[in-house]
Amino acid sequence: MKVYVYENPRSLALVSEKYALVFRYATPTDDKNRPRCIVEFAPIEKIDFRKHRALSPLDCHGFLGLINISSDVFLCVITAKSLVASPRPGETINRVVGVEFHCLNRNTWDFVTLDLNGYPIDLHDQASSSGITEHPCTQLRKMLTNSSFYYSTDFDLTSSMQTRGTAQPASMRNPAGQVISTLESSDASFLWNSYMMTELVKFRDNLPDFERSELDKCGFLTTLIRGFAETVNTRIGNYDENPISCRLTIVSKQSCRMAGTRFLARGIDDDGFVANFVETETILYTERGQAQIVCAFLQVRGSVPFFWEQDSQLLSNKVQITRSIDAAQPAFERHMDYLCNKYGSIHVVNLLSREKSHENELTQRYHGHIKKLNEAGGSHSTDPASGSSRGGLVAVTDFDFHHEVSKQGYSAATRVLNRVIDAMEEYGFYSADSSSPNVTLQNGVFRTNCLDCLDRTNMIQQVISRQALQIFLDRNHLGCNPDFWSKHNILWADNGDQLSQIYAGTNALKTSYTRSGKMNLAGALADVTKSVGRLYINNFTDKTKQNTTDVLLGRLSDQEGILLYDPINDFVVKELERRKLEFSSTTNIKVFAGTFNLNGELSDADLAGWFFPPKSAKELSGGAGFDVHDDLPSIVLVGFQEIVQLTPGQILNADPGKKEFWEKRVEAVLNTRDEYVLLRSHQLVGTALLLFVRKAEVGFVKNIEGAIKKTGLGGMAGNKGGVAVSFSYANTRFCFITAHLAAGTSNIEERHHDFKTLNTGLRFSRGLTIKDHDCVIWLGDFNYRIDMDGDVVRQIVAKKEYGLLFEHDQLNRQMVLGETFPYYNEMEINFPPTYKFDNGTATYDTSEKFRTPSWTDRVLYKGTGLRGINYGCVSDLLFSDHRPVYAEFNAQILIVDQKRKAALGKELYDKRRSEMGGSNDLISLSDLNEVTLTHGLPPPSTDARKWWISGGQTAKVPIVPPAKGMILNPKKINPFEGDLPDFVDKPALPPRRKPIGSPPVKPMPKPKPSSLRSASAVSATAPQLPIPELSQTSLLDMPIGPIESQSSAGQSSSTEKSLLD
Repeated sequence: MKVYVYENPRSLALVSEKYALVFRYATPTDDKNRPRCIVEFAPIEKIDFRKHRALSPLDCHGFLGLINISSDVFLCVITAKSLVASPRPGETINRVVGVEFHCLNRNTWDFVTLDLNGYPIDLHDQASSSGITEHPCTQLRKMLTNSSFYYSTDFDLTSSMQTRGTAQPASMRNPAGQVISTLESSDASFLWNSYMMTELVKFRDNLPDFERSELDKCGFLTTLIRGFAETVNTRIGNYDENPISCRLTIVSKQSCRMAGTRFLARGIDDDGFVANFVETETILYTERGQAQIVCAFLQVRGSVPFFWEQDSQLLSNKVQITRSIDAAQPAFERHMDYLCNKYGSIHVVNLLSREKSHENELTQRYHGHIKKLNEAGGSHSTDPASGSSRGGLVAVTDFDFHHEVSKQGYSAATRVLNRVIDAMEEYGFYSADSSSPNVTLQNGVFRTNCLDCLDRTNMIQQVISRQALQIFLDRNHLGCNPDFWSKHNILWADNGDQLSQIYAGTNALKTSYTRSGKMNLAGALADVTKSVGRLYINNFTDKTKQNTTDVLLGRLSDQEGILLYDPINDFVVKELERRKLEFSSTTNIKVFAGTFNLNGELSDADLAGWFFPPKSAKELSGGAGFDVHDDLPSIVLVGFQEIVQLTPGQILNADPGKKEFWEKRVEAVLNTRDEYVLLRSHQLVGTALLLFVRKAEVGFVKNIEGAIKKTGLGGMAGNKGGVAVSFSYANTRFCFITAHLAAGTSNIEERHHDFKTLNTGLRFSRGLTIKDHDCVIWLGDFNYRIDMDGDVVRQIVAKKEYGLLFEHDQLNRQMVLGETFPYYNEMEINFPPTYKFDNGTATYDTSEKFRTPSWTDRVLYKGTGLRGINYGCVSDLLFSDHRPVYAEFNAQILIVDQKRKAALGKELYDKRRSEMGGSNDLISLSDLNEVTLTHGLPPPSTDARKWWISGGQTAKVPIVPPAKGMILNPKKINPFEGDLPDFVDKPALPPRRKPIGSPPVKPMPKPKPSSLRSASAVSATAPQLPIPELSQTSLLDMPIGPIESQSSAGQSSSTEKSLLD
């Protein structure tokens, strides 16, 4: 990828092998003066490159976006990188080493060589300039190249290993196995170039499917994180017993939500985001035989989550809490909601001192907030917006770090394990073995904090990380050796140093112990030096760093985001929508959905009556809404609840054998009528979801993926919860969810909460949620009851007056009030209540509880393409205390001929481009709203466009400057008004400001052409930190290459170095 410039009218083009992304600055036309750009994505053969010139000899490895500095707009590209990590094969992480900023709206900085400090050297006209000045993006450039920013072209770097391992489908990868785009699934909290990418993401989303796919393959848009990433190769097992090679990786991602420096970013904001919030993941990858084994353990750190500040004056550590506990509680709860919704259970590890008054004050307030949260919500406190649960899930461990290590040294830090080991066993870790379908998930996270969340926090997180790895190794009968733990310590020390550099400006304290396990005099003196350095940095340089951070994230009050406009593709998208009948058609299929609470039983009973029920009156009369030419369903969805007995042992480790039993039973019944294929099967303790498709129609189904969400015991246990599957049949997106909600006649609010938790918490890759699908079906044991006396209900059931019962049905009332399942439909119920029966009989409950018969088992649906045709239950399957329920639907399927759509899109694009020209022909935004008239006549003329000139091209008049060295006056927007001259002399670069008392600057000799190189090239060859090496090699040894900074001739300017091999 390279950057090219077109001089007149000025435009910049990012050019890959096949496509170009062209940008053109457009003069603002409104009072807000928001910078605007025209953008065009086109094949390179559609663009005339004869008048384009390369702006830089360096190749671009990624495009970070657009940013406006004052009145200028810049494109930021990565020009040098260093490969630093590879958590597992196929996943690489690069550190940003060099970047360049290219100005879109003026040529002042074109072809100007920059030194390391960002100063341009005027090489073109030494006589006209007596000095040099700093590039406007110098501070941004320094920040982006300070070894704290990372990117990956292989996977979503903002995600965790657990997310990638369980949710990333093959459809996100190209034929080479690389991820096509990470933008759709990225976590905006860790996306540091989100401000620069916002409009580009919108532009990408508006592209037709075929162009969006090509844009992703070109790799034009890059996601950027800040933090730390490094991989080392080591071995596990004893050296005398054939040790196994492995990769050990640490990836830390700092949130950009409340980013800043130590004393300028403290506490929390009103949205619930905290300062210095970092997600750190320890990843172990190894191979045993043909099996690939991976383990990942996640921890987070962040500032104490309420409103407080700290004096930044020298030798002062005064803390001021700026809001009362009641005023800060909403923000505190939003923060905990975010953590619980993303990570599950939360265990706070508070390292603040009880002996220091300012830290003890924070601890007391922290406990006050947690107490109010738990008291207000009990075990089920719900946020109305998100439906997430966090009350009762927040545990606290106070560990006064300074007091604990004051007598026995830093080795006493391991005492924290005695207080958190139970939670570690409960939360677990993510692990997967390619030779086994079993996957363990981490369902809770430790949130560690001290005052700055740096030195003490890093040491305690290292201790917890080590213990998590030890548990994994012990469970898998894998030994360890001193080299493994030594590498683990080094990684954590480097991680602590990097995070401390970002937040405080120096390396972390105590890293001499973290690195070697020993604290000597040299380490103590180094800590003193770092402390003094922090005092200076906090008082004299942090404000500049904070301002640069705010500029990068678009937070300054006068900073306006850049508006992108693609007139040609916008026209194509609208035309394709208008003419969609030319490349699309519809057909109808039948969908079967069945739900059954098995009560943990196994049975050989005949299931044919359930899966092939008699036709309903609506179906027989042809009133289903659509015509289906086949009586057999194309899709069969089966939801089971209590597939195993919900005992404590099964909740902790569910037996997959019973699910396999019912898979075979269902498949055998279906195959008596036609061949069906099991496409998806997933189990959450007792809840299971099976998806079958007719074999002849499997080719229409794609993008299959699943998701699970626990709701039992406040989200910790899977005895209650939901399982979902998402897929596309042709071009219609389906989502099926089976759920087992909270039991109990009076627990309506808990069921309401469970639904909200599942509705918001069940998420798929690429940012898909339940509401993003065309057709949605919920089925399961929802546990809603009938609010009537049990004897009365039995009498009404005997009379089959189901309408009277339905008036008192809890779910019906909740849906009418809009409290739960909003916008969902349910077919008319013409069958008796399905719960609760005495097992093996047709008699409703006769136990002491004498439960009221109820319709607990339901099927609900939503989608304009779905029409219900049959709804009932099977009364002769008696082995459970529930009865199976079925629902049949006609589904209208959209089928898009992608080749015809692409051909029509290309035709429309070429035609519109011939009418309007490329981006270089669009001279203002005033002519972007023209639409070609459908009656064949050209659009009306405007001041900028005359239809009789060149077939609708922009009217152009060549204007020659009156003298050499003159340019159009940038201050004269309207050439017909005002007294300003039309042309002015080209401005010379202003001289560099000299510090007071500095010696006079000697004239700078003109350098030889061979010595010219950009700042990125200089950065690429700058000395790097030494990286230790291992003598042993194996198939697991990761090839870590040199810093890449290639010139157009293909020669690499780099320092030969490798990661731990």
